[in-house]
Amino acid sequence: MDTFVTPALRSHCDALITYSTDVSQHMLDTLHKVGELNLQLARDMLGDLGQIYQRTLSGGNAAELGAALGGKLNPANGPLRDYQRKLADTMAHACDDLARATETHMPKLSRSATAVAEDTMRRASEEAARATERQQETMQQMHAGMHGGDGHAGEPADQRPH
Repeated sequence: MDTFVTPALRSHCDALITYSTDVSQHMLDTLHKVGELNLQLARDMLGDLGQIYQRTLSGGNAAELGAALGGKLNPANGPLRDYQRKLADTMAHACDDLARATETHMPKLSRSATAVAEDTMRRASEEAARATERQQETMQQMHAGMHGGDGHAGEPADQRPH
């Protein structure tokens, strides 16, 4: 009996693993970049907030603190704006990387999937032919057993004349 893992199937699995590994690496790189952006935003925000608190504590004006905090936390200003721009750039690059990886791997994946399908069809056709042959042999054996040449076809052995 032929093994289940054919060369075509092995090649297709190898192509799938290579593609998955490449895509996973791009996604991991993107997550790393987003993590770095998050850390940089936190550092920038903490630094800015520290400066605001220092100025406010030395001046003692609570209204100035509220205005300064509101200005820093507004997405249109400073670190948040830079973060959003860098995050959008990172995501755009990630999409480009994934599209390139897919373009690179799809031809091989398509060829290997076609080879698996063709191999499966060939193997199924061969097995169907073998099953038909076995069925014909069984029918011939049954027919020969029924007409064993003793002139008493179809009679049970204990009812035949001795």
